[in-house]
Amino acid sequence: MTRIISWTLLLAVCLSACAMTSAQPQRPAKPGAPGTPPSTGGQVTRPMLGLWINRWDYRTQQDVDDAIARAASLGVTDIFWQVRGQADAFYPSALEPWGEEICEKTPSGTRPPNFDPLRRAIDQSHVRGIRLHAWVNAMPLWRGKNPPTDRRHIFHAKPGWRLRQADGSPQQLHDHYVIVNFARRDVQDHIIAVCRDILTRYNVDGLHLDYIRYVSETFDAKVRYMQDPETLAQFARDARVDPAKLDARQLHAQMHAWRTNLVTLLVRRIREEAMPARPGALLSAAVWRSPSVARDTYAQDAARWLNLGLIDFACPMIYTAKNDDFDRDLSEWSAAAPGKRIIPGLGIYMHKPAESRAQIVSSRQQSPHGLALYAYASLWESADTKQDKRPQSVKERIDRLAAIRADLQFRR
Repeated sequence: MTRIISWTLLLAVCLSACAMTSAQPQRPAKPGAPGTPPSTGGQVTRPMLGLWINRWDYRTQQDVDDAIARAASLGVTDIFWQVRGQADAFYPSALEPWGEEICEKTPSGTRPPNFDPLRRAIDQSHVRGIRLHAWVNAMPLWRGKNPPTDRRHIFHAKPGWRLRQADGSPQQLHDHYVIVNFARRDVQDHIIAVCRDILTRYNVDGLHLDYIRYVSETFDAKVRYMQDPETLAQFARDARVDPAKLDARQLHAQMHAWRTNLVTLLVRRIREEAMPARPGALLSAAVWRSPSVARDTYAQDAARWLNLGLIDFACPMIYTAKNDDFDRDLSEWSAAAPGKRIIPGLGIYMHKPAESRAQIVSSRQQSPHGLALYAYASLWESADTKQDKRPQSVKERIDRLAAIRADLQFRR
Protein backbone atom coordinates (compact mmCIF):
# COMPACT_ATOMS: atom_id res chain seq x y z
CA MET A 1 0.00 0.00 0.00
CA THR A 2 2.84 2.42 0.85
CA ARG A 3 4.44 1.79 -2.54
CA ILE A 4 1.12 2.43 -4.32
CA ILE A 5 0.64 5.72 -2.47
CA SER A 6 4.18 6.88 -3.20
CA TRP A 7 3.83 6.12 -6.90
CA THR A 8 0.48 7.91 -6.94
CA LEU A 9 2.13 11.00 -5.47
CA LEU A 10 4.96 10.84 -7.96
CA LEU A 11 2.52 10.46 -10.84
CA ALA A 12 0.63 13.53 -9.61
CA VAL A 13 3.87 15.50 -9.59
CA CYS A 14 4.75 14.40 -13.08
CA LEU A 15 1.32 15.08 -14.55
CA SER A 16 1.31 18.51 -12.95
CA ALA A 17 4.75 19.15 -14.39
CA CYS A 18 3.45 18.17 -17.82
CA ALA A 19 0.79 20.83 -17.56
CA MET A 20 3.36 23.24 -16.23
CA THR A 21 5.57 22.86 -19.28
CA SER A 22 2.92 22.77 -21.99
CA ALA A 23 3.25 26.42 -23.04
CA GLN A 24 3.77 26.78 -26.78
CA PRO A 25 6.77 28.83 -27.93
CA GLN A 26 5.83 32.37 -28.87
CA ARG A 27 7.34 34.68 -31.40
CA PRO A 28 9.40 37.19 -29.41
CA ALA A 29 8.69 40.89 -29.56
CA LYS A 30 11.49 43.10 -30.80
CA PRO A 31 13.89 42.89 -27.85
CA GLY A 32 14.66 46.00 -25.89
CA ALA A 33 12.02 48.27 -27.39
CA PRO A 34 10.97 50.72 -24.64
CA GLY A 35 7.48 50.08 -23.36
CA THR A 36 7.10 46.78 -25.22
CA PRO A 37 5.33 44.29 -22.93
CA PRO A 38 7.08 40.96 -22.31
CA SER A 39 6.62 38.57 -25.17
CA THR A 40 5.45 35.75 -22.93
CA GLY A 41 2.93 37.87 -21.06
CA GLY A 42 3.01 39.33 -17.59
CA GLN A 43 0.62 37.36 -15.38
CA VAL A 44 1.53 33.78 -14.52
CA THR A 45 -1.48 31.53 -15.10
CA ARG A 46 0.07 28.07 -14.71
CA PRO A 47 2.45 26.54 -12.16
CA MET A 48 6.03 27.67 -12.52
CA LEU A 49 9.17 25.59 -12.85
CA GLY A 50 11.90 28.14 -12.21
CA LEU A 51 15.66 27.85 -12.51
CA TRP A 52 18.34 30.22 -11.21
CA ILE A 53 21.29 30.72 -13.58
CA ASN A 54 24.20 32.50 -11.91
CA ARG A 55 26.42 35.15 -13.45
CA TRP A 56 29.42 32.82 -13.35
CA ASP A 57 27.64 30.16 -15.40
CA TYR A 58 28.24 31.91 -18.74
CA ARG A 59 31.19 33.57 -20.45
CA THR A 60 30.46 33.22 -24.17
CA GLN A 61 27.47 33.36 -26.47
CA GLN A 62 27.65 29.58 -26.75
CA ASP A 63 27.45 29.32 -22.95
CA VAL A 64 24.26 31.39 -23.03
CA ASP A 65 22.73 29.32 -25.83
CA ASP A 66 23.60 26.06 -24.07
CA ALA A 67 22.18 27.22 -20.73
CA ILE A 68 18.82 28.24 -22.21
CA ALA A 69 18.56 25.10 -24.34
CA ARG A 70 19.31 22.89 -21.34
CA ALA A 71 16.73 24.72 -19.23
CA ALA A 72 14.15 24.19 -21.98
CA SER A 73 14.99 20.48 -22.13
CA LEU A 74 14.00 20.22 -18.46
CA GLY A 75 10.68 21.96 -19.04
CA VAL A 76 11.64 25.16 -17.25
CA THR A 77 9.00 27.88 -17.58
CA ASP A 78 10.89 30.74 -15.89
CA ILE A 79 14.60 31.56 -15.74
CA PHE A 80 16.10 33.86 -13.12
CA TRP A 81 19.07 35.16 -15.12
CA GLN A 82 21.64 36.97 -13.00
CA VAL A 83 22.63 40.34 -14.43
CA ARG A 84 24.01 42.11 -11.34
CA GLY A 85 26.11 40.51 -8.64
CA GLN A 86 28.16 43.11 -6.80
CA ALA A 87 27.34 46.56 -8.19
CA ASP A 88 28.41 45.39 -11.66
CA ALA A 89 26.69 44.53 -14.92
CA PHE A 90 26.47 41.45 -17.11
CA TYR A 91 25.10 43.49 -20.01
CA PRO A 92 26.30 46.78 -21.53
CA SER A 93 25.61 49.47 -18.94
CA ALA A 94 26.41 53.15 -18.60
CA LEU A 95 25.75 52.93 -14.85
CA GLU A 96 28.07 50.11 -13.74
CA PRO A 97 31.13 48.34 -15.14
CA TRP A 98 31.18 44.85 -16.61
CA GLY A 99 31.31 42.03 -14.07
CA GLU A 100 34.80 40.67 -13.65
CA GLU A 101 33.64 37.06 -14.05
CA ILE A 102 32.47 37.50 -17.64
CA CYS A 103 35.71 39.30 -18.51
CA GLU A 104 37.77 36.44 -17.08
CA LYS A 105 38.91 35.16 -20.49
CA THR A 106 39.58 38.54 -22.06
CA PRO A 107 43.25 39.54 -22.37
CA SER A 108 43.34 42.10 -19.58
CA GLY A 109 40.34 40.96 -17.61
CA THR A 110 38.69 44.32 -18.22
CA ARG A 111 37.66 44.29 -21.88
CA PRO A 112 33.92 43.69 -22.34
CA PRO A 113 32.64 40.62 -24.19
CA ASN A 114 31.81 41.03 -27.87
CA PHE A 115 28.09 40.30 -27.41
CA ASP A 116 25.21 41.27 -25.12
CA PRO A 117 24.58 38.27 -22.83
CA LEU A 118 21.25 39.55 -21.51
CA ARG A 119 19.79 40.26 -24.94
CA ARG A 120 20.93 36.88 -26.18
CA ALA A 121 19.42 35.12 -23.17
CA ILE A 122 16.11 36.92 -23.65
CA ASP A 123 15.93 36.04 -27.35
CA GLN A 124 16.84 32.40 -26.75
CA SER A 125 14.29 32.13 -23.94
CA HIS A 126 11.42 33.76 -25.76
CA VAL A 127 11.67 31.60 -28.87
CA ARG A 128 11.16 28.67 -26.50
CA GLY A 129 8.23 30.26 -24.64
CA ILE A 130 10.27 30.68 -21.46
CA ARG A 131 9.92 33.78 -19.29
CA LEU A 132 13.18 35.46 -18.32
CA HIS A 133 13.49 37.50 -15.12
CA ALA A 134 16.52 39.79 -14.72
CA TRP A 135 18.08 38.71 -11.41
CA VAL A 136 19.59 41.64 -9.51
CA ASN A 137 21.60 41.49 -6.28
CA ALA A 138 20.43 44.68 -4.57
CA MET A 139 22.63 45.38 -1.52
CA PRO A 140 26.02 43.77 -2.29
CA LEU A 141 28.86 46.15 -3.11
CA TRP A 142 31.71 43.67 -3.46
CA ARG A 143 32.82 40.19 -2.44
CA GLY A 144 36.29 38.96 -1.57
CA LYS A 145 39.39 40.31 0.10
CA ASN A 146 40.68 42.15 -2.99
CA PRO A 147 38.88 45.28 -4.24
CA PRO A 148 37.54 45.66 -7.81
CA THR A 149 40.20 46.23 -10.45
CA ASP A 150 38.00 48.67 -12.38
CA ARG A 151 38.38 52.12 -10.85
CA ARG A 152 34.95 53.09 -12.20
CA HIS A 153 33.28 50.66 -9.82
CA ILE A 154 31.27 52.44 -7.13
CA PHE A 155 33.44 50.74 -4.50
CA HIS A 156 36.10 53.23 -5.61
CA ALA A 157 33.94 55.99 -7.12
CA LYS A 158 31.56 56.31 -4.16
CA PRO A 159 33.52 55.41 -1.01
CA GLY A 160 30.89 57.09 1.17
CA TRP A 161 28.34 54.51 0.10
CA ARG A 162 30.00 51.66 2.01
CA LEU A 163 28.44 50.40 5.20
CA ARG A 164 30.28 51.86 8.19
CA GLN A 165 30.98 50.99 11.79
CA ALA A 166 30.16 53.23 14.74
CA ASP A 167 33.60 54.85 14.58
CA GLY A 168 33.06 55.74 10.91
CA SER A 169 35.43 53.13 9.47
CA PRO A 170 34.08 51.17 6.48
CA GLN A 171 33.07 47.53 6.53
CA GLN A 172 36.23 45.56 5.81
CA LEU A 173 36.56 43.31 2.78
CA HIS A 174 36.21 39.61 3.56
CA ASP A 175 35.16 36.34 1.93
CA HIS A 176 31.47 37.30 1.84
CA TYR A 177 29.73 40.42 0.55
CA VAL A 178 30.31 43.91 1.87
CA ILE A 179 27.20 45.99 1.29
CA VAL A 180 26.01 49.52 0.62
CA ASN A 181 24.48 51.76 3.24
CA PHE A 182 20.89 51.51 2.05
CA ALA A 183 19.81 54.27 4.45
CA ARG A 184 21.29 56.77 2.00
CA ARG A 185 18.84 58.22 -0.49
CA ASP A 186 21.49 58.38 -3.23
CA VAL A 187 22.26 54.68 -2.75
CA GLN A 188 18.59 53.79 -3.16
CA ASP A 189 18.36 56.13 -6.17
CA HIS A 190 21.25 54.30 -7.83
CA ILE A 191 19.75 50.84 -7.28
CA ILE A 192 16.43 52.04 -8.68
CA ALA A 193 18.21 53.61 -11.68
CA VAL A 194 19.90 50.28 -12.44
CA CYS A 195 16.55 48.46 -12.27
CA ARG A 196 14.83 51.07 -14.42
CA ASP A 197 17.61 50.93 -17.00
CA ILE A 198 17.24 47.16 -17.38
CA LEU A 199 13.46 47.37 -17.64
CA THR A 200 13.64 50.21 -20.16
CA ARG A 201 16.18 48.68 -22.51
CA TYR A 202 15.41 44.97 -22.29
CA ASN A 203 12.28 42.96 -23.00
CA VAL A 204 12.50 41.03 -19.75
CA ASP A 205 9.47 39.33 -18.28
CA GLY A 206 10.31 40.33 -14.75
CA LEU A 207 12.76 41.80 -12.29
CA HIS A 208 13.98 39.40 -9.59
CA LEU A 209 15.51 40.95 -6.46
CA ASP A 210 18.06 39.07 -4.38
CA TYR A 211 20.01 40.14 -1.28
CA ILE A 212 17.24 42.65 -0.75
CA ARG A 213 17.89 42.64 2.99
CA TYR A 214 20.37 43.56 5.69
CA VAL A 215 23.19 41.21 4.68
CA SER A 216 24.46 40.61 8.20
CA GLU A 217 24.95 36.86 8.52
CA THR A 218 28.75 37.19 8.50
CA PHE A 219 28.94 40.29 10.71
CA ASP A 220 31.00 40.29 13.89
CA ALA A 221 28.40 40.53 16.64
CA LYS A 222 30.58 43.04 18.50
CA VAL A 223 30.69 45.50 15.60
CA ARG A 224 27.91 48.09 15.37
CA TYR A 225 27.04 48.94 11.77
CA MET A 226 24.84 51.81 10.62
CA GLN A 227 25.71 53.66 13.82
CA ASP A 228 28.33 55.93 12.31
CA PRO A 229 27.61 59.59 13.08
CA GLU A 230 26.01 60.39 9.70
CA THR A 231 23.71 57.35 9.63
CA LEU A 232 22.85 57.66 13.31
CA ALA A 233 21.80 61.27 12.72
CA GLN A 234 19.53 60.13 9.88
CA PHE A 235 18.02 57.48 12.16
CA ALA A 236 17.33 60.15 14.77
CA ARG A 237 15.56 62.33 12.19
CA ASP A 238 13.55 59.50 10.67
CA ALA A 239 12.55 57.84 13.96
CA ARG A 240 12.20 61.16 15.81
CA VAL A 241 14.19 59.92 18.75
CA ASP A 242 17.35 60.92 20.57
CA PRO A 243 19.66 57.86 20.38
CA ALA A 244 21.54 59.10 23.44
CA LYS A 245 18.40 58.63 25.53
CA LEU A 246 17.92 54.99 24.50
CA ASP A 247 19.49 52.07 26.31
CA ALA A 248 21.27 49.40 24.25
CA ARG A 249 18.20 47.17 23.93
CA GLN A 250 15.93 50.04 22.90
CA LEU A 251 18.45 51.32 20.38
CA HIS A 252 18.85 47.87 18.84
CA ALA A 253 15.07 47.33 18.56
CA GLN A 254 14.31 50.76 17.13
CA MET A 255 17.20 50.66 14.67
CA HIS A 256 16.11 47.24 13.47
CA ALA A 257 12.58 48.50 12.87
CA TRP A 258 14.05 51.49 11.03
CA ARG A 259 16.25 49.27 8.83
CA THR A 260 13.27 47.03 8.08
CA ASN A 261 11.23 50.02 6.96
CA LEU A 262 14.13 51.22 4.79
CA VAL A 263 14.32 47.88 2.96
CA THR A 264 10.56 47.92 2.45
CA LEU A 265 10.81 51.50 1.21
CA LEU A 266 13.37 50.42 -1.39
CA VAL A 267 11.09 47.62 -2.60
CA ARG A 268 8.18 50.06 -2.77
CA ARG A 269 10.25 52.56 -4.72
CA ILE A 270 11.35 49.89 -7.20
CA ARG A 271 7.71 48.94 -7.69
CA GLU A 272 6.59 52.55 -8.15
CA GLU A 273 9.60 54.12 -9.89
CA ALA A 274 11.18 51.33 -11.95
CA MET A 275 8.52 48.77 -12.84
CA PRO A 276 6.33 51.18 -14.90
CA ALA A 277 9.16 51.19 -17.48
CA ARG A 278 8.11 47.66 -18.52
CA PRO A 279 4.31 47.26 -18.38
CA GLY A 280 3.31 43.69 -17.57
CA ALA A 281 6.68 42.71 -16.10
CA LEU A 282 6.59 40.90 -12.76
CA LEU A 283 8.47 41.96 -9.63
CA SER A 284 9.70 39.10 -7.46
CA ALA A 285 12.22 38.48 -4.72
CA ALA A 286 14.40 35.63 -3.49
CA VAL A 287 13.81 35.76 0.25
CA TRP A 288 14.96 34.08 3.45
CA ARG A 289 13.75 30.55 4.07
CA SER A 290 11.53 31.60 7.02
CA PRO A 291 9.37 34.76 7.00
CA SER A 292 9.85 35.37 10.72
CA VAL A 293 13.63 34.98 10.57
CA ALA A 294 13.72 37.15 7.46
CA ARG A 295 11.88 39.94 9.29
CA ASP A 296 13.41 39.62 12.76
CA THR A 297 17.04 39.02 11.77
CA TYR A 298 17.58 40.44 8.29
CA ALA A 299 15.12 43.37 8.13
CA GLN A 300 13.35 41.63 5.25
CA ASP A 301 9.60 41.85 5.84
CA ALA A 302 8.84 39.92 2.68
CA ALA A 303 5.51 38.50 3.85
CA ARG A 304 4.34 42.11 4.22
CA TRP A 305 5.59 42.87 0.70
CA LEU A 306 3.42 40.05 -0.61
CA ASN A 307 0.38 41.04 1.42
CA LEU A 308 0.66 44.68 0.32
CA GLY A 309 1.16 43.73 -3.33
CA LEU A 310 4.63 45.29 -3.50
CA ILE A 311 5.94 42.11 -5.15
CA ASP A 312 4.08 39.68 -7.40
CA PHE A 313 5.63 36.54 -5.98
CA ALA A 314 8.31 35.45 -3.53
CA CYS A 315 10.82 32.63 -3.80
CA PRO A 316 11.75 31.51 -0.27
CA MET A 317 15.22 29.99 -0.43
CA ILE A 318 14.45 26.85 1.58
CA TYR A 319 17.85 25.32 0.98
CA THR A 320 18.09 22.21 3.10
CA ALA A 321 18.50 18.47 2.75
CA LYS A 322 16.14 17.93 5.69
CA ASN A 323 12.65 17.36 4.33
CA ASP A 324 10.92 18.10 7.66
CA ASP A 325 12.63 21.50 7.81
CA PHE A 326 11.58 22.20 4.23
CA ASP A 327 7.94 21.37 5.01
CA ARG A 328 7.96 23.50 8.17
CA ASP A 329 9.38 26.59 6.45
CA LEU A 330 7.06 26.32 3.46
CA SER A 331 4.06 25.97 5.79
CA GLU A 332 5.18 29.09 7.66
CA TRP A 333 5.29 31.04 4.41
CA SER A 334 1.82 29.86 3.41
CA ALA A 335 0.46 30.99 6.78
CA ALA A 336 2.25 34.36 6.68
CA ALA A 337 0.97 35.28 3.21
CA PRO A 338 -2.21 33.26 2.64
CA GLY A 339 -3.33 33.07 -0.95
CA LYS A 340 -0.26 34.89 -2.26
CA ARG A 341 2.07 33.52 -4.92
CA ILE A 342 4.87 31.63 -3.17
CA ILE A 343 7.41 29.72 -5.24
CA PRO A 344 9.56 27.59 -2.92
CA GLY A 345 13.23 27.46 -3.87
CA LEU A 346 14.85 24.03 -3.59
CA GLY A 347 18.58 23.93 -2.82
CA ILE A 348 19.26 20.96 -5.06
CA TYR A 349 23.01 21.58 -4.83
CA MET A 350 22.93 19.98 -1.37
CA HIS A 351 20.53 17.15 -2.22
CA LYS A 352 20.79 13.49 -2.92
CA PRO A 353 18.33 12.57 -5.71
CA ALA A 354 15.80 11.19 -3.21
CA GLU A 355 15.81 14.46 -1.29
CA SER A 356 15.11 16.48 -4.42
CA ARG A 357 12.30 14.09 -5.26
CA ALA A 358 10.72 14.40 -1.81
CA GLN A 359 10.83 18.19 -1.85
CA ILE A 360 9.38 18.36 -5.36
CA VAL A 361 6.47 16.24 -4.15
CA SER A 362 6.05 18.43 -1.06
CA SER A 363 6.15 21.62 -3.12
CA ARG A 364 3.48 20.37 -5.49
CA GLN A 365 1.26 19.41 -2.54
CA GLN A 366 1.68 22.68 -0.62
CA SER A 367 2.20 25.29 -3.32
CA PRO A 368 -0.13 25.43 -6.33
CA HIS A 369 2.05 28.13 -7.89
CA GLY A 370 5.11 26.02 -8.66
CA LEU A 371 8.71 25.69 -7.52
CA ALA A 372 12.22 26.81 -8.45
CA LEU A 373 15.58 25.02 -8.51
CA TYR A 374 18.88 26.39 -7.26
CA ALA A 375 20.82 26.16 -9.38
CA TYR A 376 21.89 25.54 -12.99
CA ALA A 377 25.42 24.43 -12.08
CA SER A 378 23.96 21.69 -9.86
CA LEU A 379 22.55 20.02 -12.96
CA TRP A 380 24.89 20.86 -15.84
CA GLU A 381 28.49 21.81 -16.53
CA SER A 382 29.05 25.50 -15.82
CA ALA A 383 31.51 27.94 -17.34
CA ASP A 384 32.68 28.59 -13.78
CA THR A 385 36.35 27.63 -13.59
CA LYS A 386 36.05 27.12 -9.83
CA GLN A 387 33.30 24.53 -10.08
CA ASP A 388 34.12 21.18 -8.52
CA LYS A 389 34.93 18.85 -11.41
CA ARG A 390 36.09 15.81 -9.45
CA PRO A 391 34.66 12.55 -10.84
CA GLN A 392 32.43 11.98 -7.81
CA SER A 393 31.00 15.49 -8.05
CA VAL A 394 30.35 15.10 -11.78
CA LYS A 395 28.59 11.79 -11.13
CA GLU A 396 26.44 13.39 -8.42
CA ARG A 397 25.41 16.14 -10.82
CA ILE A 398 24.51 13.62 -13.53
CA ASP A 399 22.52 11.49 -11.06
CA ARG A 400 20.70 14.53 -9.71
CA LEU A 401 19.74 15.68 -13.21
CA ALA A 402 18.49 12.22 -14.13
CA ALA A 403 16.33 12.04 -11.00
CA ILE A 404 14.81 15.49 -11.51
CA ARG A 405 14.13 14.77 -15.17
CA ALA A 406 12.36 11.57 -14.16
CA ASP A 407 10.12 13.50 -11.77
CA LEU A 408 9.43 16.54 -13.92
CA GLN A 409 9.29 15.06 -17.40
CA PHE A 410 7.31 11.86 -17.03
CA ARG A 411 5.77 12.59 -20.43
CA ARG A 412 9.04 11.39 -22.00
